[in-house]
Amino acid sequence: MTLLEIRDLKVSYGEREVVHGVNLSVGAGCRTALVGESGSGKSVTARAVLQLDVAASLSGSVSLKGQELVGAKASELRSVRGSRVGLVFQDPLTSLNPVMTIGWQIMQPLVIRGVKKKEARERGIALLARLGVKDASRRFDDYPHQFSGGMRQRVVIAIAVIAEPELLIADEPTTALDVRVQAQVLDLLHEVAVERGMAVLLITHDLGVVAGFADDVVVMRHGRIVETAPVAQLFADPQHPYTKGLLGAVPRLDRDPAQRLVSVEEIEAVAG
Repeated sequence: MTLLEIRDLKVSYGEREVVHGVNLSVGAGCRTALVGESGSGKSVTARAVLQLDVAASLSGSVSLKGQELVGAKASELRSVRGSRVGLVFQDPLTSLNPVMTIGWQIMQPLVIRGVKKKEARERGIALLARLGVKDASRRFDDYPHQFSGGMRQRVVIAIAVIAEPELLIADEPTTALDVRVQAQVLDLLHEVAVERGMAVLLITHDLGVVAGFADDVVVMRHGRIVETAPVAQLFADPQHPYTKGLLGAVPRLDRDPAQRLVSVEEIEAVAG
């Protein structure tokens, strides 16, 4: 069953159109990766789902299980954010309120929906522990600056999933982290999504993180979708020249050290 359906989505800033008629769908409980280089329009597309950019003009359709979001009232969008769609962004420090404890921030999605504070706290501590934060009951009352980057991103994930949304949009969630922590965070996202039956739309420029995470891959270039395929099929038999170029640029251990990586400019030339 399709959970998120995007049809002919166009996004403009003033006179400049940056997303050109995008079609994309995410199945219930599925993990879809939206891939492209910086500036391809993937983050703009993701943010358009919940109309997070007030300066953007949208046309087309964004449907969440039959509920049209393009043109929806602010109150309707607020009811969707957090409860039905969770959000994880690139920089965890800017996603958190520096003057509030992380526990208070984790509890808020539940408290504003009527859950009593005692229960919200218990659920928050349990989730934080599940996400690998040691001594979660004590650390629940700490502030964001008291955590490392990787731990802060776990806090952001806890805030995003505590209300058990149907869909999690994760926009470059590991870019600001070192490689070892990146793998840990992606593994946690995968595990939590499977445990909760939650769909994920992962936005990334890194095809290297996609193979072990996604069910389907959508490749975006210059504001347009150029290829969509199941992950195994895309890696084994990419069809679009741009996709082939992106895959060719992924570092591999079996690559001849004398063989240089393909540049973005060369990918552009091949893709035309």
